[in-house]
Amino acid sequence: MRERRAARMAVAFIERAGGLIDRTKLVRLMYLAEREAMRRLLLPIIEDEVCATQDDMVLSRTSRLARADGSTKSADWDAGVVQTPYGLAVREGAPAAARDGLANDELEAVQRVWDEHGAMGADELARDVHRRLPEWIEHRPPTDAKAASVPVPRLQLHQSVCGADAAEARYLVDEYRAARDRWITSDPDILGGTPAIVGTRVSVYAIRGRLDGGDPLEDLLRDYPHVPREAAVAARMYAKAHPLEPHPLGRPWELPTGQARASERSPQGRGRAGKATS
Repeated sequence: MRERRAARMAVAFIERAGGLIDRTKLVRLMYLAEREAMRRLLLPIIEDEVCATQDDMVLSRTSRLARADGSTKSADWDAGVVQTPYGLAVREGAPAAARDGLANDELEAVQRVWDEHGAMGADELARDVHRRLPEWIEHRPPTDAKAASVPVPRLQLHQSVCGADAAEARYLVDEYRAARDRWITSDPDILGGTPAIVGTRVSVYAIRGRLDGGDPLEDLLRDYPHVPREAAVAARMYAKAHPLEPHPLGRPWELPTGQARASERSPQGRGRAGKATS
């Protein structure tokens, strides 16, 4: 779990609520923001473990942090969020960093959730939103179950939320995440901060433009010999999920399945492999 990003998302929701928010409502909104990020940006923002309970979908560690009972501690969370007798608030004197750190498109996911659900109370969010989610319907524990919650594997979550099949979900969770973290960067000193391939001045949007324009991937790789295959494929997906223009409706990305996936698995087409740190 990325605790610093969880704290910053919490602060963003608290500020939209006018400075004070019910703990349960906050956690339910944060799950919806994670879901919105997965649907539109391919991957969640916080990457917390997700569980289905009898009432709702829960971000496991985030929920424990929001309880503020001392059982779960995080310096990042405590620096930005404080429990009051009336709910959760932004800590007085919180550093500016507590409000920064989410990208514009991630904040857009937060804003979209707030615009649609921010006026709801915690019970209404559970009854009218969470309990209608396909992942809750599929994974909630039976009423007579001993376990209070059921962990939902990320592969299954991507299938439910994104409409991906098993192979596509596996690519998103494993290969795409690793390639994104290894090969895509945003540096203000390179292309003005436009996302680009690490170690180059090749933007993800240049990759997308050529491939969407009909250039074969092999031709692009010959023109950019320092760009590995996995980096080019991830760059195209990243550019589609994080477009410069307004975000498209519906499924904003196209996963490399079929022949494209087969070519990636071939020995001559693997490029340099890399693992990401979550």
